[in-house]
Amino acid sequence: MSVIEDSRKLFQDMVAPDLKALSARLDAVVARLDKLEGSQKESFAATEKRMNDGFAAAERLADARYDKLQVVIQLNEKVAAARHELLTTRLEQALTAFHNALQFDRRMEQVEKTTSALTRSLSQGSESSELHKPA
Repeated sequence: MSVIEDSRKLFQDMVAPDLKALSARLDAVVARLDKLEGSQKESFAATEKRMNDGFAAAERLADARYDKLQVVIQLNEKVAAARHELLTTRLEQALTAFHNALQFDRRMEQVEKTTSALTRSLSQGSESSELHKPA
């Protein structure tokens, strides 16, 4: 036999089975990695779906709370407006009652009459005092 044929036979007898075994193991590892990658993708997809569902639920809850707060704010605005109107009416009534109790109009008329009477009497008094002055 020739050296080449001996080398080839030796290679086929010793190295080829190891290479085939390594190739088979590599194929198994690749298949396992593909399976893990598939399960990871499914797991990530499921996690992403749960997160999106959770965000959507949180957003719906926030929207519902916002709507409730808007209703409460509108009711508070109406209550505040009604209270303001009531207080304004009561204040006007109290001022009218106070004004009536003190009778400002009648007293002002009396002050005006007294002032005009005093003015007339002072002007008549000054005219009469000029008449009585010695010349």
